[in-house]
Amino acid sequence: MEDAIVQLTDDRMGAEKNLESAQLTLEDLKKMCIDGEETYSERVAKRQEEIDALKEALEIFENWKA
Repeated sequence: MEDAIVQLTDDRMGAEKNLESAQLTLEDLKKMCIDGEETYSERVAKRQEEIDALKEALEIFENWKA
């Protein structure tokens, strides 16, 4: 019985360490994937800025020989 108790205690301690490691990994992933996410309006604004910059570059390119 004592051997079984010791084994189960060791197993529990290992499981607790695994749980702690998994929780830390989850926190890191949350910071990267959820907390750092841009809002829809921010994405739209950035996309519009990129479109405007591309239009300006195209205009410069087209008028280069003119």
